Amino acid sequence: MERINKLHLPEYICKLFDKYKYALLVCLAGILLAISPSCGGDKTEIGSNNAMQTVSQLPETETLERELEGIFSKIEGVGRVDVKLTVKSGYQSVYAYDKQKSASRSGDVAESQAEEKMVILSSDGTQIPVTERMDYPVFSGALVVCDGGDNAKVKLVLTEAVHSLTGITSDKIVISKMND
Repeated sequence: MERINKLHLPEYICKLFDKYKYALLVCLAGILLAISPSCGGDKTEIGSNNAMQTVSQLPETETLERELEGIFSKIEGVGRVDVKLTVKSGYQSVYAYDKQKSASRSGDVAESQAEEKMVILSSDGTQIPVTERMDYPVFSGALVVCDGGDNAKVKLVLTEAVHSLTGITSDKIVISKMND
């Protein structure tokens, strides 16, 4: 309690923002791209199982890092642990499109037209695009810093764990010993 009283909240927030400003910007850009139906995403035909998903329902990279830290700290010999993941590509929403084709014939000339229209779900005056699928992030690398980072057995176990949980190949995973 004494520590909180000594802490200047605005200064603390500024330091926190300075530390995580780039991560926040990347997350914000990803959320904006995922929400906006006109900004990217593949056009695909409507499938039979259209599930509505929003970005807020999906785990963020920082949340995944904290979850991995919690799991890894329970492994024998690891001790304190910090995890950092780098992302090759973030979350991407693929929206459902209704494709309609029409053909007409006028004498000897045949014309065909195709029209694509995004499927929108309207509810309570709000319009929400129907998400056909959500592509999860592709990770490009991982750094794990832990107390047992100098132990070969711990390095092997953590490398295998990171690979199995994220798909990152072992040559892109670095395990290091934590400073005391």
